[in-house]
Amino acid sequence: MGRPIRFVVGVAAVVALLVGGAAIYAQGPRGVRGRGPGGVGPGGPPAAMMLRELNLSDAQREQVRQLMTQYREQVGALNDRLESDIRALLTPEQQQQADKLRADRDARMKERRQQRTP
Repeated sequence: MGRPIRFVVGVAAVVALLVGGAAIYAQGPRGVRGRGPGGVGPGGPPAAMMLRELNLSDAQREQVRQLMTQYREQVGALNDRLESDIRALLTPEQQQQADKLRADRDARMKERRQQRTP
């Protein structure tokens, strides 16, 4: 993977971690199957762990929720654009592989959701 692609992928990963972590933290404490918030690792995503350590007040937690709602659409659009830009850099073979990886991931996520619903 070339240096520019690695940088773009790295930025996308950081954005996803921050947004996902803040969203999970804003939902409040809850564990899934003995794991941390959102069922991710022992403490949840890194951003959620950082926010939790700040001991936010209820008012601050609500403000984080409001910010997440406010920026959710913009972040989604940014992620879509980033994914599109990365895809444009890939060869046709890599695009096919990316499509398969996405389909596999989507299938795993669907299976997990079905296992959680009673």
